[in-house]
Amino acid sequence: MSPKNRSSPRSAGPSGNPERQRITLIPSRRVAAVLVSWVVAACGATLVGVALPFGLRLIVCAGIAATSGTAIRRCALLRGPRAIRSLDWNEGWRLTLGSGRTLTEELCEGFFEGPGVLILRFRTLGGGFPVFIDAGRQEIRGFRRLCRRLKRKTPEPVRARSTR
Repeated sequence: MSPKNRSSPRSAGPSGNPERQRITLIPSRRVAAVLVSWVVAACGATLVGVALPFGLRLIVCAGIAATSGTAIRRCALLRGPRAIRSLDWNEGWRLTLGSGRTLTEELCEGFFEGPGVLILRFRTLGGGFPVFIDAGRQEIRGFRRLCRRLKRKTPEPVRARSTR
């Protein structure tokens, strides 16, 4: 093991400091641009490749664009009162929303980690909170700590057997 010096990067290991178990999310125009291009491709495929009357195809495209626009604004650009602004995973998952509210939520099992992007979904009683995290825009040590936390194995809950 080599000695540490000022130029060596710090470790992303766990720390007792609760501030280190938190990441403040930064909006990503790159992820938003990818999602917009996907919406344009979906609308183009709907207009060209679906055997419906042209008016219905336009209505379908308008629905895709309307719902996608709201989702892109909230999940990638992090704007609006329901957008997740920061994550704290010290004791459970605490989300700070754009409105300033703090919620303790449950992470859905199906998160996605791709090259340069992380997609997380949180389950609540009022619906879900998805968020797209662009690795190139975030503070790198906090992003690495978040990825380590996601890869850590959590014990599976014990399920009761049915008596039938």
